[in-house]
Amino acid sequence: MNKLFFKSILIITLMLASLAACNRAEEPTAGPGPQTAAGSVAAVTPGSASEPVAEKRPFSITEHGDTRVDEYYWLRDDSRSNPEVLAYLEAENDYFKSQMEHTAGLQKTLFDEMTGRIDPDDSSVP
Repeated sequence: MNKLFFKSILIITLMLASLAACNRAEEPTAGPGPQTAAGSVAAVTPGSASEPVAEKRPFSITEHGDTRVDEYYWLRDDSRSNPEVLAYLEAENDYFKSQMEHTAGLQKTLFDEMTGRIDPDDSSVP
């Protein structure tokens, strides 16, 4: 089999493992946590970073006679140089890492097992 097939399987498996780990029940920390929209207290993972929330900046787009408002258009940065967008993305990455750190061992185990099954000389379909 080709290397691309195994890489695809590896990525899908890691994503599924990450989702499964995220869905496991979390024990709430001591004391009240952040309030949800309904007013109940949400569970907080110990030592987690706070979830970044993108600021809403309404921007009207008119195409084909239809106007829509995109509140997150400011996050579009084709040049990858806007300091505000880069800072927000860095905060998103930090939050993701803090939420997924408990799966690091599982991710490594899955990666090692899958790459161990790939022939080192396997490059592509003949």
